[in-house]
Amino acid sequence: MTVAYGRTILRLRYGSHLFGTDTPSSDLDLKSIFVPNPRDILLGRVKGAISTKRQKAFGERSLAGEVEEESYSLQRFLALAAEGQTVALDILFAPSSVWVEQPAPEWLEVVANRHRLLTRRSAAFVGYCRQQANKYGIKGSRLEATRPPCSCSTKPSSAGGPASNCARSLPLYVLSRPERSFLT
Repeated sequence: MTVAYGRTILRLRYGSHLFGTDTPSSDLDLKSIFVPNPRDILLGRVKGAISTKRQKAFGERSLAGEVEEESYSLQRFLALAAEGQTVALDILFAPSSVWVEQPAPEWLEVVANRHRLLTRRSAAFVGYCRQQANKYGIKGSRLEATRPPCSCSTKPSSAGGPASNCARSLPLYVLSRPERSFLT
């Protein structure tokens, strides 16, 4: 597909549509890669990224079904991939199911050689992933620890009343903390 600034070699659904978290109220984020026009290359007028989004007020969210697209020149995209930038790695490893249209042969060549784009700088992305997994793993375990106390309020009372029901369901480390002595 040819656009004013070049020829698009890939267009895909991004954001919630890529990650499988889209809802009926989601907007549609598109990312694309383009090969600039030869004239723009020769004149040094190639833009690294072109964004088509409507102007929004501070804090305003996108509307359901609203389409926002960000296009990267192939050169800029390859630079982002070499830096290990998340957006580039997401695009590079996106499944074909999120492609909006069949990509150009140039993109298929990039995908066939994507292993060559992974550098030590990509380690920053791996570090980010580990940090997020640790962060949400801790939050998940904290959330899990709240389930027994929260569910005890809906259980029928046993001998000793609802408080003793709850105390029996709390993990030992919660009961052993001095600030929780009101439960004993």
